[in-house]
Amino acid sequence: MFVIFTGCAGVYAKRQNRLLQILRSDFADIFEPPEFASGFYNLCYYRDQSVDEDAVLIRCRQNNLGVEQLSYYYANRKSPRKALLVGFAASNEGEIELGTNWLRKSVEQG
Repeated sequence: MFVIFTGCAGVYAKRQNRLLQILRSDFADIFEPPEFASGFYNLCYYRDQSVDEDAVLIRCRQNNLGVEQLSYYYANRKSPRKALLVGFAASNEGEIELGTNWLRKSVEQG
């Protein structure tokens, strides 16, 4: 027997859309606009590929942000392009707003 949860998709779509809005407007100088959206993360390539992504990740974690480097998923821990995976599934729209404010501060401190 399969149980289908139809109400959840709309909740996650709203969260994802809000995060994409913020990333495309407020982070246009930091990240390339996300080209697609799928799953519970958005892949955000840094415009400045000289960014110290390890330092950014440390600051994000100090601010309790649940983000991950794209390079984490490569065997040699270095991806062809520096990027950040930004999740939204566990956060409501208000928390996304707050989290993206902390994300901006974490990126700009470097």
